[in-house]
Amino acid sequence: MHPVRADLEGTDMINAVDAAGTRYIAEFVNVGRTKGEGAVHYVWLRQNETTHTPKISYVKLFQKWDWIIGTGIYVDDVDAAVADVRNGILLVLFILIGLMVAAAYFTAQRISSPIQNLVKVADKLAVGDVNVVVQSNSNDEIGTLQKSFAEMINGIKDKANASEQIANGDLNISLAPKSNDDILSISILNVVKRLRELISELSFLTSEAVKGNLSARGKASKFSGSYKEIVEGVNGLIEKMV
Repeated sequence: MHPVRADLEGTDMINAVDAAGTRYIAEFVNVGRTKGEGAVHYVWLRQNETTHTPKISYVKLFQKWDWIIGTGIYVDDVDAAVADVRNGILLVLFILIGLMVAAAYFTAQRISSPIQNLVKVADKLAVGDVNVVVQSNSNDEIGTLQKSFAEMINGIKDKANASEQIANGDLNISLAPKSNDDILSISILNVVKRLRELISELSFLTSEAVKGNLSARGKASKFSGSYKEIVEGVNGLIEKMV
């Protein structure tokens, strides 16, 4: 019996050969009787085609009747199915690679753009320009770095404003050191402290002179450098007056 080739029914095929010379029916019988079951490779003419196609049949011995029963598939059908699976996998891989490239590009842009902006800010700070603004819109490492830059800039601005106040003679500055390592803030506060001491000393001498007490002298030893020279100069002036 054959489901497609009715012309083969009732025909002794034991010596039939395929286009490659393989006695496929004899091989079916041989495999069935020696192994009980197994695969046989041969070529076969597909229905409505003129070219023989490689085929694999699986045969099995039905011992009760001593029949060999088999069924087969064409190799090119398997290749086509494998190709479909392969193409599907390649398509998925292509999509995944595309998504990975897009994600990598987006991540690189997200990282590089803020860093480039911070580099520009750092360049301006290096030449003393504090008229820059840094904003942080994220909570990741880049956002933390941006916040640190913003705090640093605000700190520099506070110190610059305090220095400007001192230069204009205003010693009522409000500047709190960020820590014990905030050398610049501590130094500015020390300047204010020394200036107040100098002003206090000069105010004392002026007040005593106005009262006619020309014996009062400033304590130049309390100071150093130019501050000491100022007190000594006032003391010398009073000496000349006397």
